[in-house]
Amino acid sequence: MPALSTLPPELQLLIFEHCTFRSHYSLALVSKSIRPLATACLYRKIHLWDCCTGYLAEWTRKTLQPLLRSLIENPKLAALVKSVCLQASYEYVFGPEEDYLEEPDPQEPDSELCTQALGLVQQLQLADQEAWVEALQGGSIDAWLSLLISQLGALELLQLSTPLLHRSTHLSKVLNHMIRPGSDFFNRLGHVLLGDDEWVDQVAGAVVEHAMFIPFYCLPALKEFELTVNSPNIKQWGIRDPLESLKILRLWDCNMTADEVDGFLALAPNLTELYCGFVRDVNDMDTFRQRIDFALLHSALTRVSSSVEFLTVDVRWNDRNNERGTDHFGVPLRRLGAVPMGSLREFHAVKRLKIPVELLLGKRPRLADVLPPNLHHLTLIDETVIWISPEGAEPEALTDRVSDHALQDVIDALDVYLGTPREHASLEEVVLDLRGLIYYGNDLVDPDNPGVYQSAQVRQLRRMAETSRVGVWVSYKRVKKVLGAAEVPMAMGIFDR
Repeated sequence: MPALSTLPPELQLLIFEHCTFRSHYSLALVSKSIRPLATACLYRKIHLWDCCTGYLAEWTRKTLQPLLRSLIENPKLAALVKSVCLQASYEYVFGPEEDYLEEPDPQEPDSELCTQALGLVQQLQLADQEAWVEALQGGSIDAWLSLLISQLGALELLQLSTPLLHRSTHLSKVLNHMIRPGSDFFNRLGHVLLGDDEWVDQVAGAVVEHAMFIPFYCLPALKEFELTVNSPNIKQWGIRDPLESLKILRLWDCNMTADEVDGFLALAPNLTELYCGFVRDVNDMDTFRQRIDFALLHSALTRVSSSVEFLTVDVRWNDRNNERGTDHFGVPLRRLGAVPMGSLREFHAVKRLKIPVELLLGKRPRLADVLPPNLHHLTLIDETVIWISPEGAEPEALTDRVSDHALQDVIDALDVYLGTPREHASLEEVVLDLRGLIYYGNDLVDPDNPGVYQSAQVRQLRRMAETSRVGVWVSYKRVKKVLGAAEVPMAMGIFDR
């Protein structure tokens, strides 16, 4: 059997790809012949997932600072790093008085390392060096992380979660200093993921400097851009040239207006995937129509109607009314007649669509009149379902109210749509994303509870799916009392083609 060192580099790489970080480290110490390839695998990815801030501060001392020392002392290692992914958990609620990035009692790094880091600050000619001295000596995660990224010009993917961006100042300074038109820094960076698709109450209140995002529009290789941002008035950012290379734009949980979406799309004419995630505070519910102009949003989306293939429009609130088992956005469908977004028939390239049903059906049109004509996958988000039956009422007593329920309106509209094959010739799957909470024993869509009155809806869904040969799924959440009222994600396949 041949020794590992005698195998061709291609086979060695295939083996190393299945090894852990510790294994890469050990392999790098085995022999000089395999050390270069093992070292490349060791430094290729710097990933840290699901860590609370306290652990992140410890990781800064034990991993981030020594890693920066290695890169300073051996600059060739920096060229090996292709991916940085740091995901911090949401341990705290964002607040104006809170510095999310500081540990209560940080330990100062050793003086030699601080001297090296300050030398790097001077070498890069970063402004406000006194602030850098204070931050580095205080063990600021923001400062140390910013210096690390300043050395990684060969990155291809950069992912940072919202807690790392909240009130971050040094990272913004480094990015604006290093990324400039004509610069080779980050010239291979194709994927920038700054933010998270998290529940709204976890990201509401996050403060992220807009100046952090502006430099990325200078990157010639940028293909994928994700961000979570508050009031991004991008039309005032001073960006003039569209980013032709950008194919994927995901605006996660952003407190933004339709006009600001229009600003983003004006700079991304060749998008193939777009996620528009609106965040609204529950206190703004009464001004919902004024805060989101869906007619303007529709006009903005038409900028990419000929190119976008995957389109998602989502609206979330930062509070949940658990007593009713529904979001505060959960008002009856018939009350939203003023907010539908309009027809998407001109979006011929769209193959996957995910959208709240009230934006399509507020005026009760036919789905065939508003959906893109070449859909393969359709997800209808329903925030309107009230999952809790009136206290003391028996299921039989509610039978006459089924037709008044918003969920039934959606099912009926879907029934008409699937009943005409020529209107959904390319459709393969429909998902009903029901976000209302279901308490155990009052499950409206669970076929294991045939006594519950909404079981007729399940039979209707199954009939239309089997007749049309289109896969139908229902996703929802159930609250089980035995789990301390914990939310348990559920999925029910009505029909899978």
